Amino acid sequence: MIRQGPDGKPYNFPDDATEQEIQNYFARSIPVAPPVEKQKGRAFAQGVTFGFGEEIEAAGSAALSAVGLSEDDRGYKEIRDELREKLESYRAEYPGEAITAELAGAIIPSLVTLGAGAALSAGTTGARIAPTLARTTKIGAVEGGLASAGFSEREGLERLKDVPGGAVTGAAFSAVTAPAGDLLKRFASRTLGERPATIVQAELQRLADATGKNTDEIVADLMEGRLMSENRTLMATLRAYKAQMGEPGAVITERLPQRAKQTKEEAMSGLQAGLTPRMGDRNVMRAMQASDDELLDLERQGYKAAFETVPEVTPEISRNLESILQRFGPARVELQQIYAESDRLVPLFAEDQSGRIVLSRMPTLEDAEIIRRALRDEASGLYQAGKGTRAEGFAETEKALKAQLDTAYPGLGEIRALASTRRMVRDQFEEGRKALGKDADEIEILFSRLVDYSPEAAEAYRAGVMAAVNNRMRRSPSLMGRLADPDRQEGAVLRAVFPDESMEEVARKLDIAGGAKEAEQQVIFGSQTAPQQAAASQIGTRTSAEDMLRMTQLDPIAIAQQGARLIAQATPQLNEKQRLQVVNVLMSEDPVLVRKALTDRDALGKLYDRTAQILNAAGYAGRGAAVQQIAPVTGSAAGGLFNFGEQQ
Repeated sequence: MIRQGPDGKPYNFPDDATEQEIQNYFARSIPVAPPVEKQKGRAFAQGVTFGFGEEIEAAGSAALSAVGLSEDDRGYKEIRDELREKLESYRAEYPGEAITAELAGAIIPSLVTLGAGAALSAGTTGARIAPTLARTTKIGAVEGGLASAGFSEREGLERLKDVPGGAVTGAAFSAVTAPAGDLLKRFASRTLGERPATIVQAELQRLADATGKNTDEIVADLMEGRLMSENRTLMATLRAYKAQMGEPGAVITERLPQRAKQTKEEAMSGLQAGLTPRMGDRNVMRAMQASDDELLDLERQGYKAAFETVPEVTPEISRNLESILQRFGPARVELQQIYAESDRLVPLFAEDQSGRIVLSRMPTLEDAEIIRRALRDEASGLYQAGKGTRAEGFAETEKALKAQLDTAYPGLGEIRALASTRRMVRDQFEEGRKALGKDADEIEILFSRLVDYSPEAAEAYRAGVMAAVNNRMRRSPSLMGRLADPDRQEGAVLRAVFPDESMEEVARKLDIAGGAKEAEQQVIFGSQTAPQQAAASQIGTRTSAEDMLRMTQLDPIAIAQQGARLIAQATPQLNEKQRLQVVNVLMSEDPVLVRKALTDRDALGKLYDRTAQILNAAGYAGRGAAVQQIAPVTGSAAGGLFNFGEQQ
């Protein structure tokens, strides 16, 4: 297995060598060159001193050594050469940073000479006007000559050979750029003043504009829990970012499902708190079944205890039961079947030779309750069959028997109330499970009556709605959004049954969860579409201050990129790292971070700040700084004469 070492040479390792073993070998065997020490301060001093900085420092160090104030016993030339070597290494390793530091230093003497020229002009003309072209040219010649001598590496008076060329270059350059100073300043203020600082910020502002919202509105959404990535307009763009793969795509693929799951949990917790506040089990069906089983058990125990305490009813009740059996044949048939199928109940009545119904034994309280239930069930069946007249006879008789039993045996009424409550709860739960498919206006009327009639019934109905939501949620990912929308069927039904005091907050959570789920569905699982392709073509197409700056520097790459934007608006300019920065902002839950990313120059625009300050200082300052860099290399190309900032 061949691997390239830190020194650039190929090394042969066994095929089974691990990565850690290879790295350990390199660390032990191959010396790695120490990192180049930054010389930002010295580079700045070079600009201030027209290139004499290392010589001044070397002279000072040598002087201190001569009087015994320094332990460095080297002479001026050794120190100077070492400083020059450090500066050269720094320029080679960090070219952009080095030239920026030198130019920043060069601004200082340039501003000083500008001030002197302006003051002199004011003194001679009585007006605060800019120096004349002739005076500017003279200043440029002096600065160019000084810079040529300072940056020259010739020894002694030999360096004076570079002065004439530098003076000519400085004078010529000043004559050309002096009139352009004000134009440059106005250009900067008009074109860069409102520009986003970097290409990342430009892309974020482009996406923010696409939402139709300003920064304050975007931040307000974040404070409510809505992310930029959940804006429908940006979903196609986010999918385009995902399609470009790399770390941004991985982040999107990981975070969107996490976000959808988190917001769903929050919304479902809010729904459960409002619809089933006393249920600890998220499985409403299981909780209701457990509750029904518990009530049924209590009902059975109560009836059993009551029946055991009343082995025989009163003679008055016995005669009434005999009369009922005689009058209501359908109920009598049902009772005969009940007794025949039971292995515990003894038949109660029989028919004599004349066809009259007679009791074969003294009825128990259980017999009486069985007859009452038979009357109730028969009345209910007749009502449902549309036979109201017949049903009334059964119903009235059942009601009278019930009152007679409750009066004679008070405990029986309590047990019967428990059984009635259980049936009502069970029935209303089933009705609630059907609510999402019914007319919302009808649900609102029925539920308001139910609340007035029985709090227990209303609670069971809400539990049924919660069970229906749980069931539909598994099959319809978009249900959250529909529940949040009061104009949709599901949303209208939810508002009809949900407690008013917490509906607004739950609706907000549902809306957020719906947006998060929609983002997941559209970005992760959606198909490649024309909107996504259009969004992909727009990534990185807005011009930033950085781009404008590079164009003012006559950077051919920046000019070509801008030309491509104007012609086609189709070439993405963001690399993977920049795309990741955009994705992190789009999916951030931090309002402060998003605001800074969209607007704060300190967050994303340090390059722009530095550039704008320099450009607005005046074209003269830029002229003087550029002369220092160009004059020492007379005859070289001047393409970097406005290279105020490090190329990113």
